[in-house]
Amino acid sequence: MEVPEAFYPRLPKVLEPCLPCKNIYRDIRLICAWEKEGEKEKEKEKEKEKEKEKEKEKEKEKEKEKEKEKEKEKEKEKEKEKEKEKELFM
Repeated sequence: MEVPEAFYPRLPKVLEPCLPCKNIYRDIRLICAWEKEGEKEKEKEKEKEKEKEKEKEKEKEKEKEKEKEKEKEKEKEKEKEKEKEKELFM
């Protein structure tokens, strides 16, 4: 599909059909509104993915904190046991 030269005699190589809009010729240097919307949606999806990744990282951090707390509790229990043993020997 070529643009009739009567309409665009100076820019025939720059114009091409806008595929999303169908049959409407446009200057390829311009961005179609439909394409802009598509780009916005892609950006939103990327942002959502980034948020999901951040949430996963937060969950991992929480798990690490829980593990540290468990380790601290185990250490406290060991100390208590040692104290009990000392009391028994005294």
